[in-house]
Amino acid sequence: MVRSGKFWRDREKRIMGGLGLRTQPGSGSLDWTRKEDGESDTILAQLKSTEAKSITVNKQDLLDLFYHARVSHKLPVFVIDFVGQESFQMLLVRRDELKEIAEALHEDQGSSEL
Repeated sequence: MVRSGKFWRDREKRIMGGLGLRTQPGSGSLDWTRKEDGESDTILAQLKSTEAKSITVNKQDLLDLFYHARVSHKLPVFVIDFVGQESFQMLLVRRDELKEIAEALHEDQGSSEL
């Protein structure tokens, strides 16, 4: 089944919202001051979704996320979204930032769940 752009935009909005993050217009491609897919006051996130059985994480995508997070004074979070019958999301974070990111996501999320 081919999914529409609306499906992916709505899914991105729901996933980012579930993490307590605001989505970026055009996934950050329309405005040079707003990069990546979602953000809060403390987190900057990139989302990659797939319907496939596997996904490749590109080192350059991570380096770009790290750079954008550093210049915006935010913590980087890379979200991997597996779509399908058993949909789930995984968060990829730097080990030395794990505790700080967990606390920030807990604060940003409030009581909402994915």
